[in-house]
Formats: sequence, structure tokens, C-alpha cells
Amino acid sequence: MKETGKQFFEQAYKLGDKRIEAGLGWPIKGVSEEIKKFFKIIKKDIKTGTVLDLGCGDGRICIFFAKNGFKAHGIDFAKGAIERAKKFAEEAKVPDKIDFKVGNALALPYPNKFFDVAVDWSVFDHIEPKNWNLYIKNLLRVLKPNGFYILSVFSINTTWMIGRKNWYYSGDAYFHFFNEKNIKDIFGKYFEIIKIQERLHTNPQLTFAFYHALMRKK
Repeated sequence: MKETGKQFFEQAYKLGDKRIEAGLGWPIKGVSEEIKKFFKIIKKDIKTGTVLDLGCGDGRICIFFAKNGFKAHGIDFAKGAIERAKKFAEEAKVPDKIDFKVGNALALPYPNKFFDVAVDWSVFDHIEPKNWNLYIKNLLRVLKPNGFYILSVFSINTTWMIGRKNWYYSGDAYFHFFNEKNIKDIFGKYFEIIKIQERLHTNPQLTFAFYHALMRKK
């Protein structure tokens, strides 16, 4: 992601609880039903362990995993996001189970084979294609053999994107849109793809559709 992309997200996090009202859309607390469903599948094999949330934002996914027996690590390049995440972890009474850092998904500051699970809830779709290989290299390095990977990316079937090219810039932030084949082509070499599902939205007013995928490192 461009260094200047930080400005877009720092400004968004400064809006705090008014972010949704401003049309930026992503939730403040709680996790989606897809995360809960994927977590149930993961728990069949891993009862506890370590999880990394790439682009952790307000920390909601870390908090969910921490409450369900995992040691969580969250990284985000927006300082404002990390400040809010720490606050919410305190409120949820799990600050000792989560480590938050300001950092970059393209240069992960963690040891090799450290995580049982990695979650990317809409970070990869903000990374330009020229950096995809670097992102995957970092991800594979920190994820344990047979580790799980949860991915959420913008769908090309987002209503207001239909008929347009599959990427654009909004101010200084990059947005990329995917189909199911794209996900398989990009990640299938490295991961067993367990499940891919699409969540469509009918509201054309700046509402995104998503692909959610659960994978396991080969």
C-alpha cells in the first residue's frame, strides 16, 4: 500500500464511532458471521494457539479470538487504529491476551512459523498487485505448517463496480476487486482452499460485496 494511504485510514479512525455515518462503512465492534463459521472449523483442529490479524483496525477480530482461547496479535499501519484497539481490548478485559503493534503487512515483525492462524479482513484488496508476492512471502514465513488463513476481499460483483475495471484509487487509498478464480489463482499454489463464499449486497450506495475464504497452508 502506498505510504500516503495512511492518511485515508488515519482520518477514518479519527472519526471513531461516526465512521459508519460518514459512509466509510466498516463496523467498529463485533465480528461477522463468516468469521464465526470459519472459527468453528478451525477449532475442530486447533483448540488454542496464536492468531495474527493483519490490518487489525479497532481490534474486534483479535478480541474475538482472545475471548475464545487464543493469544492474539494485531498489526495495523494506522496509529489511530492501534490506539483504539488497545482501548477496546481494555474494555473487553482481554488486554493481557493481545499484543497490538503499529506495522506493515509487507514487513511483518514476527518470527518464522509463529502463528497457527492468520486473518486478513480487507487488507489484501488495498495492496497493489506489484506487492502481492511480497505480501504472500511475509504471510507464509510467519504462518506455521498447516496453519489456517482467513481472507476477506472486495468482490467484483459489488453493484456499483459492475462494468468497470477491477481497481481504483479513492484519494490516496487503493482498492482492488476480485472474483473466485482470482483468489484460487493467487493463493491456490500455497494454500488448500477449504471454503470460498460470496456475500452480496443489493444496496448500491457505497456498499461493498465481499469474497470470504478459509484456507490452510500446504
